[in-house]
Amino acid sequence: GNFNLGVDLTKSLSFETRYSGQYQQFDGSSRSNPYYGGFAGDYGALFKDVSSTVNQNFLQLLRYTKTFKDHNLEVFAAHESTSNTFKDFNAAATRAISPNTLDLSQYTTPYGRANSYSQRWTLDSYFGQLNYNYNQKYFLTASVRRDGSSRFINNKWGTFGSAGLGWIVSKENFMSKLSFIDFLTLKASYGIIGDQGTSLQYGWQISSINQTPNGDYSFTESSTLANPDLTWETSKIAQVGFESSFFNNTLDVNLDYYVKNTDNLF
Repeated sequence: GNFNLGVDLTKSLSFETRYSGQYQQFDGSSRSNPYYGGFAGDYGALFKDVSSTVNQNFLQLLRYTKTFKDHNLEVFAAHESTSNTFKDFNAAATRAISPNTLDLSQYTTPYGRANSYSQRWTLDSYFGQLNYNYNQKYFLTASVRRDGSSRFINNKWGTFGSAGLGWIVSKENFMSKLSFIDFLTLKASYGIIGDQGTSLQYGWQISSINQTPNGDYSFTESSTLANPDLTWETSKIAQVGFESSFFNNTLDVNLDYYVKNTDNLF
């Protein structure tokens, strides 16, 4: 579910807040026959796995817009927090009393030990953006953001930003004689973007707990070693191009050229 709320503080200043949340649950069962198969000697077995995922996002944004003569300005600053929590519980038992059910209470003997675990990651972001145009012909966009991720240990925070320029050439007076050009705009931008990846493990050493039916256990360290100094993957992107339409919008020609360099690649 989600909700949003907007308040106009003044004619030019407004405040917005948005919340969204998703909940997902999985309830799985695997049953072994008590009369034949691998668990016939134990008179059947039941394996249960119940998990849930909760994802939440909360945004607060302050926006300022102003138009004076041919100048149009929009500026906003915002804070956004995102969290994701996964929980899992699993257990098994043998010797069925009522072999046609999916309830562990109908089995008399625990198989191994019950297990549960939780995983959680969070992302905290502060960002702002400026959009300006003069006479809907010359455009400037600039943004900056700072993000902190729980996936990293020693270097949680990264700072990123971008700037872009646009010029609608077809609105210039000197283009009026070129009637076959319906639209022509030139654009250029440069930005630094960050990627936190998808693994929960980057800074943390994970060990698996191995169990046996009689309750003994041991630990196995993950083959992926932790790196507490790992931080944001950053990409620097420079782009230039144009968009155009010709002959009463029957022909579109668009061209973009960009260079992308990535640091701290995962």
